[in-house]
Amino acid sequence: MIATAIVLIVIAICAALFYLKGSLFMSLATVFTAIIANIVAFAYFEQLAAIFISRKIGGLSFAAYWQSISFALIFIIAFAALQTAVLSLIKKSVKFDSLAEKIGRSVFGVIAGLFLSGALLTALGLAPVKNNIPYERFRPAAPQPASPTKALLNADGLAAGIFSVTSSGSLSGSARFAAIHPDFLNEIYLNRITSDKNISLVTVSNVIEIPKKASAWPAPADLKTSDDTVISPEAGKEFYIVRVEIKTAAGDFTPAQLRLICGEKDAEPMKGSAVVEYPVGYLLKSGNVKQTDLANKITLKKTKTYDWLFNVPSGHVPVLATFKQNSIAPVTKIVETPPVE
Repeated sequence: MIATAIVLIVIAICAALFYLKGSLFMSLATVFTAIIANIVAFAYFEQLAAIFISRKIGGLSFAAYWQSISFALIFIIAFAALQTAVLSLIKKSVKFDSLAEKIGRSVFGVIAGLFLSGALLTALGLAPVKNNIPYERFRPAAPQPASPTKALLNADGLAAGIFSVTSSGSLSGSARFAAIHPDFLNEIYLNRITSDKNISLVTVSNVIEIPKKASAWPAPADLKTSDDTVISPEAGKEFYIVRVEIKTAAGDFTPAQLRLICGEKDAEPMKGSAVVEYPVGYLLKSGNVKQTDLANKITLKKTKTYDWLFNVPSGHVPVLATFKQNSIAPVTKIVETPPVE
């Protein structure tokens, strides 16, 4: 597995360099530098990528690479700048005895390598590459969002997790990162789960809209599939129908590229804890549900409005719909009954 090799090689190099050179104090400082660089990259890569994508720099075919490049670029610049600042500020190093120095430097080298490899895995995960690069988080034939395969030592998950925690503070903006991306790694890997090269990972502009008068409503209890089989929600969840208009500019897509962010009922939207759900299917004109596999391609020839069926955990309500890697629409009004056509 490529991811395993990356994690082991980066950790080994960092541990060896820290053991052979530097000091325990500088090694600790480098660990914090790597952590802060990760935080900065997660905080701003989407904004930087949006600038490149909106201006069509590199052309439409290159648009999907900008999030990966932006993440890597910000991380490298932040790490280099912080490390340079640390070296210039620390004129005199604190020395410990020889054994403590060697053990401590090696341990901090492993930790720094873990964060550095996590940043590299994240950048690769954002790129429009094959499903197994840097590792196969989900099987393309039957992706299961609840059961992802993780990288060695969960290096990329650790980096994303730390930022999710810190984003509840000064880096949160109008909404926490964890509220918009509750399962960030699952999101980016499911976004590219298809092998069809005609399915883009990003959109040049926002391509989804949700009606303001009636965004979502509880599904009827007697809901059936297209073959007239009664369909029931998962245990501890209830069905909601969310109306989403997908514009022609979106191109072809997979259900795995459409996510419903669900927030706590009594919490302020986008501020409390959040969970992500993927479509079960969409309603046909008959009122029955056309079930869809997450990796199946849906061809979009014109702007179309879908009534998507989602499992929503009890105590939560639909808050936000996100599409591909950079389209977003708020669920503004939940009604008790379906809107009259």
